[in-house]
Amino acid sequence: MVSGKKAALIGCAGCAGIVALVVILLAGGVGVVIYQGVQIQKEMHQTYRDLALRYLDLNQAYPFTPPASSQLTPQQAEKVMSIRTALSATLQDNIDNLGNLGETVGQSFEEPGLSAKWRGFTQIKELVGQAMSFGVAVGEEHLRLLESSQMSPAEYQWLVKTVLGTLAHADPETSPDAAAAWTAYMERFEQVSHENQNIQMDFGQTHLRGSDMNPQNLKAVLAEVPFLKENQESLNPFLSQLMANETLPLLDFLSLNLDRLINQLAR
Repeated sequence: MVSGKKAALIGCAGCAGIVALVVILLAGGVGVVIYQGVQIQKEMHQTYRDLALRYLDLNQAYPFTPPASSQLTPQQAEKVMSIRTALSATLQDNIDNLGNLGETVGQSFEEPGLSAKWRGFTQIKELVGQAMSFGVAVGEEHLRLLESSQMSPAEYQWLVKTVLGTLAHADPETSPDAAAAWTAYMERFEQVSHENQNIQMDFGQTHLRGSDMNPQNLKAVLAEVPFLKENQESLNPFLSQLMANETLPLLDFLSLNLDRLINQLAR
């Protein structure tokens, strides 16, 4: 039998899991969940499209071309690390809220009696809606942070890639603090990769899979970043912010694919 806690975890994975759950526990309500799930999905599609268009507007408002020197300024280093830290806090808050709601649903299904099961069933719609709007809250905060820094998403993506690429090349002999920070980051990156390996996000022709978030792919992307001593020096004051929050590797993975996501969602 599917336990309540397991049911909550399935529910967080997406509408298909929730529908399958209801088939097991409350077959009579399947039609309602399918209908409500589709309605939420239609509403979310337009919401995410509007969000993507606002990202494109920022690209026009603050046009950015990567410098031929590949050098980032100390001011850019401070801004990107600050934005990453603030955005990761928003992401963590939303993860916590979703997890708390999932626990509530799970507890309802674990309680004896049909009334408790029905209460859990009625909470599923809220769980679906919160899961599907998850990225909206994070995106809204990201847009606000970029606008306040007068930064385009294109510049932010380049900065994240440059930051990670620079620290990935840190020499333990000459830059022990940077190398240690990168080692800690990669340990968490591998954990997050394992935790999300079965997740799949489909955005039309753009597909992001949890299995894509692996050290090999990351190293291939970051290999394109030339190592500059000046960039390392600009980042040294902010090494403590590299792993300010455990969600940052996931956030960085999405940031490295930001242009693909924006262009697909804006269609």
